[in-house]
Amino acid sequence: MKRIEIIGSINQYNSGTGEFHGYVQQIDRGYMKAMFDFINKKQWKMILGKHYRKRTTGKDSQNHRINGFIQQICEDTGNDFDTLKYYFKRKAIRQGYPFKTDPEGEAVPVSEAILTTIEAAYLIDEIEQYAAENGIILYEGENGKT
Repeated sequence: MKRIEIIGSINQYNSGTGEFHGYVQQIDRGYMKAMFDFINKKQWKMILGKHYRKRTTGKDSQNHRINGFIQQICEDTGNDFDTLKYYFKRKAIRQGYPFKTDPEGEAVPVSEAILTTIEAAYLIDEIEQYAAENGIILYEGENGKT
């Protein structure tokens, strides 16, 4: 099944007819036409969910915190950065970190590049919990504040 993602808001629901009314925030006309052509010709399903912003990047961001904390744990434990990052992602799956399934049915965590702010928080929680359980003090920012 082909996946089409559109972000918008629903501002009305008619329980009598089961109709939703709302608006789409952004979509280009060609894409909209292709979507309706797709819907009219094939079976489809719609999934509604709350929209969360993508994880933050740059200075003092979730991305900076994730990578900085993992680097500090690597320095303290002697473990490899990529190995530890994958380990924390796998542990975060239990909280709701997104994953795909490999051919053997094993969960494979997705890249943090596509995470929402909530999903990035799951990863940060796992990293901080590991540090606390292992007596590792993590520092944030350039001034080395905890």
